[in-house]
Amino acid sequence: EIRLSLVGSEMCIRDSTSQVRLNFTSFSLENNYDFVTVIDDATGAELARYTGNIGAFVSEGFLTSSIRVVFTSDGSVTGPGFVIDRLDAL
Repeated sequence: EIRLSLVGSEMCIRDSTSQVRLNFTSFSLENNYDFVTVIDDATGAELARYTGNIGAFVSEGFLTSSIRVVFTSDGSVTGPGFVIDRLDAL
């Protein structure tokens, strides 16, 4: 069972498995000014940070059952943003 909660610019994903992977169908942020950061919700450790015009991609598998996805922006330039359409529990 995957549980998802969204608060402001943060999304928390909890699953009963030990590994989670994110599927981005699009990703276009201002390079080096806007970021999506994946954080281990249990330890607070940064697992990945994405920026720029990556397009569609699948993240690496994160070895944790609970992650936080955080969007941060400097607000100066707007772009299309990003879409996560699927979470894979591995």
